[in-house]
Amino acid sequence: MKSENGERLFGMIYNGLLTKGFGEVRWASVLGRIGLAWMLAAFLYMAFPCRTRIVIAVGFLVGYCLAARVARLRQQGYLGASAYCT
Repeated sequence: MKSENGERLFGMIYNGLLTKGFGEVRWASVLGRIGLAWMLAAFLYMAFPCRTRIVIAVGFLVGYCLAARVARLRQQGYLGASAYCT
């Protein structure tokens, strides 16, 4: 199982993860993304005690909420490039 996750990671790097950025990378499959998320969660579970895992989980949730809010504000035009260029 470990080699499969490593192969997926190298496949994503090969498809342009480091050069193109997240928005333009060809993601191979939903199952590959689930596998990477599971690998990260398993690493966090093995590496940190319970309180630290709770803090990390809350940090992920807050970060996700902030990223979703910024994306929504950009979509509505409040955080566009024109606001910073004038």
